[in-house]
Amino acid sequence: MTENTNNEVSMEIKLRHSKPVDVITMANSLIALNNLALEHISKEHGIKDTKILLTGVKEGSDIYQLIIQFAAASLPIVENITAVGQFVEYIRSFLTIETKPIEDVKNSRHYSMESVKNVENFISPIEDSSDNSEIQIKVEGDNNSVNVLVFKSEDKAKILENSGIVKKIRGEEQPKNDDTHKFYKEVLIELHRVTNTTKEVKDSAYCDDILKGKAIPTIFKNEKEKATVLDNPFHALLLVDMEVRLFNDKIQLYTITKLHKIIPNEKGEADE
Repeated sequence: MTENTNNEVSMEIKLRHSKPVDVITMANSLIALNNLALEHISKEHGIKDTKILLTGVKEGSDIYQLIIQFAAASLPIVENITAVGQFVEYIRSFLTIETKPIEDVKNSRHYSMESVKNVENFISPIEDSSDNSEIQIKVEGDNNSVNVLVFKSEDKAKILENSGIVKKIRGEEQPKNDDTHKFYKEVLIELHRVTNTTKEVKDSAYCDDILKGKAIPTIFKNEKEKATVLDNPFHALLLVDMEVRLFNDKIQLYTITKLHKIIPNEKGEADE
């Protein structure tokens, strides 16, 4: 690694693989690493002008020599190294997301959709189900070092699994429409019939935004939200997120996935 100034920390990224790696995939991996470092260091230390520079590629190998350059005199050199070490440990944390309390992940400023995407892109060059593919991260600076971190094929699989957990916890993973499912956000419905049974679908609702003038069997995904609606079911419109299920191209079922507001209509009043 090159000799650094006091506001620089050197890093090496080594890729081991048995098959040629697509240039775009590798480039996106390095860009994702850059994004992760800048985002994490900015959020943890309030440093906005950090840069990652490519200083060289070792001949005959896939070792990328980088420098993380902090704004001049932003942190002492030891703290610079610590900041980089924390960022590397943050990437490692995606291996154990399933052990963290849901609220910790949900409320964390670091587990954003953008960071999840960047972590996925960073590990993308690792080959699936291969004993001969890995990415190594080595951080050094001013004769200090952070332990080498190695991600193997099985680690990639685990991180991808856990990134799915983060998406679900954060509620930002958008479902996709297909021939049998359609998803709608913040549409108005009016209940036609509602019961307190959960054994069969006896509730129904109108949604003129989707199918004007016809009541469709309806279920509430959240029973607590249904209980709120049961207090005054027919004197209000409901602003909801909704899944629509189709069979033979015909609408068969509404599923209320989220109740946003209860809106009074001309028949009476309702509380939010």
